[in-house]
This record gives sequence, C-alpha cells and structure tokens, in this order.
Amino acid sequence: MAYGPKLIIDAVASGKTAAMAVHEYISAAKPEVKIEERHMTVPDNVAAQYWDYEKLPRVGTGAEAAEARLKDVFTLVETGYAKDEAEIQGKRCLNCAVNTIFDGNKCILCGGCADVCPEYCLKLVSLDRIRASETLTMLYKARFGKEPIGSGSAIVKDEDRCIRCSLCAKRCPVDAITMERFSFKEVLIDE
Repeated sequence: MAYGPKLIIDAVASGKTAAMAVHEYISAAKPEVKIEERHMTVPDNVAAQYWDYEKLPRVGTGAEAAEARLKDVFTLVETGYAKDEAEIQGKRCLNCAVNTIFDGNKCILCGGCADVCPEYCLKLVSLDRIRASETLTMLYKARFGKEPIGSGSAIVKDEDRCIRCSLCAKRCPVDAITMERFSFKEVLIDE
C-alpha cells in the first residue's frame, strides 16, 4: 500500500521492517536477527525444469478496469491467473535458488563442463588471462592467497548467463560440480 503496485517481495520486506519496529517499541530492546544459510544437494544433480520452459511466453496478469477500482477501494487491482494459466507460468521457473557448486580440489580442468554449457557461461582460461584481469586476479588471490604466477588454467563462470540446466554437473567425470538448493531463514535471537 505504501508504494503502489510494486513487487510482493517489497511488501513482505516492508511488513518485516514494521514488525521489527513494533517489537522494538513494545519490548524497548532492539531485536537481533541472524540469517541461517542452508544448502541441500539436488538429487541426481538435476534441477528439474519443464521441457522447453524457455519457449513459454510471459503472460501478464489481468487487471480490473479503472472504473471498477474507483467504485470500491477494496477491489483488487490484479485479477491473477486462472489455475491452468498459473501452472503454465509456474513452468517458466529458472530455479534461481539452485546453483552450481564447483569443488576446485576435485576439478581436473578437462573442460567438459564448458563444452556442454548451452549458454557459454563456463570458460577454461589460462593464468595469463587471469593476470590480465584485475577482478580475476583479486578472486585468485582470495582463493589461493597468492598471485597467479606460472602457467596453468582455471574454469571461470559467468553467473549472469547460467540457466541452471545442470548439464555441467552431469558431464563432470570426477563429480567436482554439484547442484545445490540454497535457502535462507531469518531467526530472531532471544537474549
């Protein structure tokens, strides 16, 4: 209500902020919240997606006419989807909570994952290319604690392009890639 027709995520966040403020006012103490991160390995390394999900068009929800909304302040703006339409739109899910997890200690740098990636988001690159990039050099230092010197290679992933198809995990001969579902839970810390 505060910001008009924004995303429901914004509404939930605003509600949580208000609830915390009410809790703080009533208890006269600022509540502490910690975030618990949970990882669950996806069975058979397959992030289940509907066949040809990327070809399903996005269909917007219907809306009540402005005249009808002006007659009654309690009239819903969006009419939502019918059951069959909602199921079709649900099939467009990209499984954003599922991510590829790479175990660098197991990886043999065969490049098989890069070969099967339909979005070309995985690349086998030499240390020369890592040294040429300030960002990649910084990541290398964070992981190994030293400069990328000598010869060798690494697999680099562009997270923005990944569609979580799990082909890389299926292709990996040494199980260095797994698919894991992430979830986060906010927990109120009682003192």
